[in-house]
Amino acid sequence: MRAQFDSLPVRTRTLCGVLLVSYVLCRLLPFLGNLLAMAPGLTIPPNFYVWNVLTAGFIELHLPSVVFHCALLLLMGPKLEPMWGSVEFVRFVTVTNVLTNLFTLAVMIFVYPMSNQERWLTSRFAGFAAGAAGLTVALKQLFPDQEFGLDQPKLGVRAKHFPLMLLSLHIVLFVLKFPFHNLLYTFFGIMVSWTYLRFYQVKISDGTRKVVGDMNESFSFSSFFPEKAAPFVQVLANTVFAVFKACNCCKNVDMSQDAPRTQNSDGDAERRRAKALRSLDQRIQEQEFHVQAQADITSPHQSPAVV
Repeated sequence: MRAQFDSLPVRTRTLCGVLLVSYVLCRLLPFLGNLLAMAPGLTIPPNFYVWNVLTAGFIELHLPSVVFHCALLLLMGPKLEPMWGSVEFVRFVTVTNVLTNLFTLAVMIFVYPMSNQERWLTSRFAGFAAGAAGLTVALKQLFPDQEFGLDQPKLGVRAKHFPLMLLSLHIVLFVLKFPFHNLLYTFFGIMVSWTYLRFYQVKISDGTRKVVGDMNESFSFSSFFPEKAAPFVQVLANTVFAVFKACNCCKNVDMSQDAPRTQNSDGDAERRRAKALRSLDQRIQEQEFHVQAQADITSPHQSPAVV
């Protein structure tokens, strides 16, 4: 167990530790939850608890939530962090959490005057739901056809289905009267992370050439939905993109069919997969080495047989 934990990437272990420690501290010291979680009425003037926009995405207030999100981190972090590096991994999670909190704050402030219910301003928002949703989007981008789960045939789940499955889960929980903030976090987490990966993430290709975004057709917004719904979703996505482009938010991106080959070629995708496989093989070898070394240390020395 210790060898498996030591083989995890550093930032993945750190994030898990932050979530676990934050849960314990918020249980022991409830005022910390009030201070670090985002309550729209406190974040906006006159209170100005603006740090909540950053801290709310990295603390957990409920045990099922921290267990679920740590499990997702341990599943996806070892796949993504070696591909991006520690700096980009932390940047991606931070950008997703912060922007999701900002969008959630805007929704709460917008809805409150229409509903005239105090809960829109006093509800506490916290948890790693946005970051977890973003990681499922990244997993879909890099390993869309890889299966995770049980080893038995036809029982695994392909990575490309993770974002929609996670969103569907939170919709069901919302219908069952569970807290609604995880649904908002998951929805905005998927949207923010996809936008970042699609249009803004900077990668190095061939050692020197910078590639911005990922315009592969397999990572289009419609690819998140079932095939029958994809054409209708694509019409909506193209409309939203046209608005973004008119506002110069995505002025360097071409949505034409030729874009996937100019922005992110098939060779780049193959190199990413090869790098990922090499990293995975290296971690497995290191893990086996640690396990064997520990077994050699703990096993009793055998005495030679007396003839």
